[in-house]
Amino acid sequence: MTERRKIGFERAYRQERLIASVTESLLEQLEATGLSRADLAKKLDVSRSDITQALGSGRNLTMRKLADLAWALDCSVAMSIWPDAFDERLTYFGSLAEAQASGGSMRTGLAA
Repeated sequence: MTERRKIGFERAYRQERLIASVTESLLEQLEATGLSRADLAKKLDVSRSDITQALGSGRNLTMRKLADLAWALDCSVAMSIWPDAFDERLTYFGSLAEAQASGGSMRTGLAA
């Protein structure tokens, strides 16, 4: 496998991992609130199919749509971005706080 192809796979993997994580969190929150997809659609004044599409694949889930969905679920969104070296620490320590405490620095932000 060429280096370029490896990079392409890694990039696609990270995209899918993020999409899956965000979508899973939204679905968990939807279940916790007891709202249906139809309720969510009504609250956002969009079609039920828009909600199904956003929660189904997450492929067209912009940050604005994510913020809208979180608002409709009475939730906030927080995001953290860290260097790849933290991935290994996260796996080892099991939590972001423990990984940070192990040394190094991270940029965190965006609480909407």
